[in-house]
Amino acid sequence: MFELAKQKDLGLSEFYFANIITDADKFKTLPKMKIPFKKQEFLKFYRDLSRKLLLKIKPKKIF
Repeated sequence: MFELAKQKDLGLSEFYFANIITDADKFKTLPKMKIPFKKQEFLKFYRDLSRKLLLKIKPKKIF
């Protein structure tokens, strides 16, 4: 997903994107869905994705 977003915005970083998608749990209303939708799975997906992106860019310990 990050790679697709990066194609639209070449200046997008993993750190910035991870922070943006972390805000998914702040959505107050969602559009009407045509297929069944499980909000908790939606939120878990974006929390997990955010965590993976942040771990990917985490600096390695130097000591």
